[in-house]
Amino acid sequence: MNIRSLIPSRLRVAKLAISSLVLPALALSACGSSEPPGTTPTKWAQQYCGAMVSWIASTQSATSQLNTQVSTATDPTTVKSDVLSHLAARLSAVDTLIAQIDKAGTPAITDGPKISKSLNVDLQSYRSVIVASQGQLGAVSPTSSTNLYNSLNSIGNNIDSSETALGNKLTALGKTFNATGDQPLVTAMNSSKSCKQLSSQGLASPQG
Repeated sequence: MNIRSLIPSRLRVAKLAISSLVLPALALSACGSSEPPGTTPTKWAQQYCGAMVSWIASTQSATSQLNTQVSTATDPTTVKSDVLSHLAARLSAVDTLIAQIDKAGTPAITDGPKISKSLNVDLQSYRSVIVASQGQLGAVSPTSSTNLYNSLNSIGNNIDSSETALGNKLTALGKTFNATGDQPLVTAMNSSKSCKQLSSQGLASPQG
């Protein structure tokens, strides 16, 4: 039996749906002359993009490690253990992302509170898929290669779908709250090194 074949390609490739996690999702406009309370757009953009860059790097590193482990796996039990470790690494990465974005606070623009709330809800939804995947795989006996493969395939599909959904939600967030007027957050993202790095990893520019 080819042990590597037990791992669906969705779990062996660092997809992350990066192309869907577009910066226009947060390129929102601030309206009005008064400055809302919260974190300045410049500081918030730097912290948000920095957190996203770190999350992507951590998850890709975890996937690369899984690729290496699977290439030397000799039995289904090891495969299960390796994937569980991989899911734990993914969970740790998204937990760090959520904590860092929470620490960044609310961007000081008109729709700042809505941005922060929507981000938290969407990331928590993605996190719940990782947690559910851990429970699903943990309950599968590695003595049945067929059951193990089916479980891994299901997990790969669920994670893939959740990452795409996360990207779509972020994009929709930007479109929903986009308005005319001054655009301090757009300007801040255009000037941020972290946001430029995020863009260079395959994401669209802040202007969309």
